[in-house]
Amino acid sequence: AVDISGGRAADGGPQVRFRLVTPHGERLLVLPMAGTHNAVNAAGAAAAAVAAGASLDDVAVALAAMGNVAGRLRPVS
Repeated sequence: AVDISGGRAADGGPQVRFRLVTPHGERLLVLPMAGTHNAVNAAGAAAAAVAAGASLDDVAVALAAMGNVAGRLRPVS
């Protein structure tokens, strides 16, 4: 199960937060990028990583370190 919400990071940049619930536990995950679609994609990647043996803590750290592809989905003022 996934519960997704958007917002702003402490530095003012966009972020999306979601709770990932798995048979191994649950974690609040934060992506430093905007877009519900990014959270859905990250949830799928997280599920695959956990199925391959990654811990939820490792998944949370890796997703928090993600970045946008240059020139895509940049905020417009």
